[in-house]
This record gives sequence, structure tokens and C-alpha cells, in this order.
Amino acid sequence: MKSTRKLFDRKVRVRVLITGLALLLLVSSGLALAQEQSQGSQGQSGQVSGQGQSGLIPNQAELRAKAQTIRDNHATCMSLRGDIAETGQMIRERVRELKQAGGGVDEPTRNTIRAAIETMKTAGATLRETAGGVAGEVAAMRGKRSARDWEAVEGHLDAIIAIQETRMAGLRTVLAEALKVLELLG
Repeated sequence: MKSTRKLFDRKVRVRVLITGLALLLLVSSGLALAQEQSQGSQGQSGQVSGQGQSGLIPNQAELRAKAQTIRDNHATCMSLRGDIAETGQMIRERVRELKQAGGGVDEPTRNTIRAAIETMKTAGATLRETAGGVAGEVAAMRGKRSARDWEAVEGHLDAIIAIQETRMAGLRTVLAEALKVLELLG
């Protein structure tokens, strides 16, 4: 009976010790969090300048706006790609129908379609040139963000937006030409 009681007492002591350590850890992390929040509120109220504190983000609202622009541009690019794929599928179906019917298109229409295809190839070359540019800029931006170099982060965000705008222009050109070809095919 005595050995069981000692074992029980030892288990209780271990549990109390573990609970005490966990409580100590929670209190110390809570104090650190409160200290960070108080420093952050001082920085936002303008009492602490962003130049002296490397951890503060001096133009956070501007950076967030640019990040939102990047997300919106990404959604636009994805939508344009979907529209291009859908239009391409409709063009393939229409060409298949024309081949099965034994009909075709007249020579002026064929020349207009060739010109549209050349325009799409040129836009496609622009898209291929910018492919991977966003990923490289994002990787570089993440490195600068972890180093808390906010001016460089802003520069990378601007570069990402510029690449996205170039890609969106190319995608819009491809879509417009594809719709033109679809219209010509009837």
C-alpha cells in the first residue's frame, strides 16, 4: 500500500511541476506579447519613427494596398486565362464542324485569321518572356521582407505589379484576337 501511495504522490508532484512550468511559459510569452503590442501602438501613433526601429513597417498601408493590387491582378490573369481556354475550345469545335461539313472559309477571311494568329503569337512571345518573372520577384521580396528591408519590399511589389500588367495586356490581346477568329469562323 505504501509503494502505491509513493507512486501516486510522485505522479502528482510531476503534474504540478509540469503545470507550473506551463504557467510560467504562458506568463512570460504574454508579457512579451504585451510589450510588442505596446511598442507597435507607439509606432502607429507616430511617437517612434520608422527609421530608428527596423521592426516597424513605415508605410504599411501602402504596402497592403500594393499587395491587394497584386491579388486582384492575379485573379484577373486567371480569369483571362480561363476565357482564353474556353474561346480556344470553341474555335477548335467550330473548325471541326467546318471540316465535317466540308465547308471552309474564303481567302480574305483566311488571311484575316492568319493575321490574328500572328498577333496572338507576338503576344504569346511577350507572355513567355515574362513567365517566371513574378515568381522570382516574390522570392526576392520574401527575403527582403524577412530582413525587414521595407523599401526593397516596396520595390519588388512595384516590379510584380509591372510584370502582371504586362501579362494582362498580352492576355487581353490574345483573348481579343481569339474572339475575332471565332467571330470570323461564324
